[in-house]
Amino acid sequence: MVRKSIAAGSFAGISSTVLFHPLDVIRTKIQSEALISACSSSADNNMNGASSSSKVKISGGVGSRSMPRNSSVISVVRSTLQYGGIRAFYTGLSLPLAAQAVYKSCVFTTNSVSKAALMEWKRQERHKVGKFAPIVSLNLKDVFFCGALGGLVNAYLFVTPVEYVRNQLIAQDVKLAAADANSRVSGIKIMRGPIDVIRRVVTTEGIVGLWRGAGVTVMR
Repeated sequence: MVRKSIAAGSFAGISSTVLFHPLDVIRTKIQSEALISACSSSADNNMNGASSSSKVKISGGVGSRSMPRNSSVISVVRSTLQYGGIRAFYTGLSLPLAAQAVYKSCVFTTNSVSKAALMEWKRQERHKVGKFAPIVSLNLKDVFFCGALGGLVNAYLFVTPVEYVRNQLIAQDVKLAAADANSRVSGIKIMRGPIDVIRRVVTTEGIVGLWRGAGVTVMR
């Protein structure tokens, strides 16, 4: 039964990931562009003492172009198509796609084990007061707790590092697009895929660097 649930959940997860990954890419790019614009604006103000304007210029010397301070969904879609084509909407897809079976295995296994442990604990507590009737099922609160525990464990162990790696690749696309607009792509160290991202993070921050933002992911 658990194996069938894992198989069905994995198929559903893979399908939803393929369908909705472009939306995650667009969201992450909007957030990344907002951060880059804010940093660029601060740098320009410090260097030139210029007042804030509706455009932020990315430093790049000759041939530098303006970049909108606020990125809309339409502008992000347009720039993504311009600098990467349709394929760019699936940046960082491989790791989340491969992780779906792991996600579902973790959720269903944790849920099943926690339910069994909770029923055993309740059985022992009932025996202490002389009640020996078997517990047929858990109440709604118990089921909710076990489900939430499965999601929490999965979010901390697997979702956090997978999404961190994915977001790093998407954010890199934003930086490359901005650098390409200023003819400075050659000066950027490009991460070729998930393995390259993991290697770089582990080298610079240690393995714990992959779990940055774990608290927010667990609360979500």
